[in-house]
Amino acid sequence: MELIDKPSPTPTIGYLGAVDDDRQGRLSGWAITRQGDPCEVTATVNGRSFATASDLPRPDLAAKGQSRGAGGWRIELADALEPGENRVDVTLPDGTPVSGSPRMVIWTPAPAAAPAPRHLGAIDSANARLLSGWALTATGDPCEVTITVGEDDPVTVLSEGTRADLAAKGMSRGAGGWHLFLEGRLMPGANRVTIALPDGSAMPGSPLTIEGPPVAAPVQPEAVEPPAPPAPVVVPPPAPMIAPAPTSAVVTELPPRQRPAMPSLAELDELSLDDIALAVASGRVRVDAPPPPEPVAPPVIAQPESEAAPSPRRSWMARLLGR
Repeated sequence: MELIDKPSPTPTIGYLGAVDDDRQGRLSGWAITRQGDPCEVTATVNGRSFATASDLPRPDLAAKGQSRGAGGWRIELADALEPGENRVDVTLPDGTPVSGSPRMVIWTPAPAAAPAPRHLGAIDSANARLLSGWALTATGDPCEVTITVGEDDPVTVLSEGTRADLAAKGMSRGAGGWHLFLEGRLMPGANRVTIALPDGSAMPGSPLTIEGPPVAAPVQPEAVEPPAPPAPVVVPPPAPMIAPAPTSAVVTELPPRQRPAMPSLAELDELSLDDIALAVASGRVRVDAPPPPEPVAPPVIAQPESEAAPSPRRSWMARLLGR
């Protein structure tokens, strides 16, 4: 019996692979059979397994003659990773780990994105007379705006006013404006005003404070002055009686060129009052009256006991001259 040594058959199936990169919760690498064909790769993390085929293009492997052009794989692990360090095991179909496994992956979850707002709006003007702005739904339609002034009941207005500026920006179909007149709604002093959108969210800039009208000063009744007492009647004292000044006339002779010789007393006595007045007016006769005497006390009038004897009769010219 002849024994013939035969070489042991080489395995027809074998696998090769490695982990190339991990970032943002994603692992990537390559894996192939020894014949250069794609194969399955399994990643296990935190008790969860993720399997995928290595059928992504890998020109670098083809250039080395290790594959026919494919061999790449990629696995998303973000749903299974926990914040901090995570151990990830990557194995080939026969259970052998790929090069670079196990691998520690550090995971920092991104902050949750805020949900898209269902309503948009803004305040354009806020004063003691008018409150105005705009409000829209996410689809660009008008919506309700609820306004509360101080302790009053809420007031609801619809943003159906024309707003060409919003339409020009593609935010609405032409409407979106709202307003509310505040005259008669504000109390004196500071007033808290809140503006809410239909989903209950506050409009940007709300709440705000608006000053109301000033407190009117109380009207004071006009003071009525009492009537002034009548002024006392001042009775002036009786004027002192002045004794009549004796009347006398001094006849002064004028220059010869202006006046003829002065008439005598006898001639004057014969003249009438009209003739004497004409003579005085023409300058023929000048009458010099003495200065008035000093005032004297009123005479005491006593009842005469008997009538005095009549004085002798004098001519009027003698009486005028005080003779």
